[in-house]
Amino acid sequence: MFEEAQSDPKLAKKTFDLQEPRLRTALLNAQYALLNRADRTLLVVVAGIAGSGKGDTINLMNEWMDPRHIHTLAFDTPTPEEAQHPPCWRYWNALPAKGRIGIVFGSWHAPLLKEAARKHPDADRIDREAERIRRFETEL
Repeated sequence: MFEEAQSDPKLAKKTFDLQEPRLRTALLNAQYALLNRADRTLLVVVAGIAGSGKGDTINLMNEWMDPRHIHTLAFDTPTPEEAQHPPCWRYWNALPAKGRIGIVFGSWHAPLLKEAARKHPDADRIDREAERIRRFETEL
């Protein structure tokens, strides 16, 4: 599960500099195509451990695309009201409208990642969390 994250892939700066303008243009065009079709919502889930660059990634996406049509959704520990509902209720409730993009920061993956990062992770809990994620993402 974590092999790719541990491999720390890199793109040469020269290669990135040559491809960045084309990538930015394609990303913006795709955003406006989605907005014009308005047939679905796009969710970009930015998950990971603290200090992994999630905030920088989200800021870059808002810089490269039109932020007027992006809803950045940040989630932390559930509030007492949120805790009274099923675990994914707050995410479902915050979904942007069709044609919009939601960047989800602090997602439904957090409990799985926290458990997996523990010194002695509970394999059964990891399996339960992974199944919960699969069910929720299937609903989406």
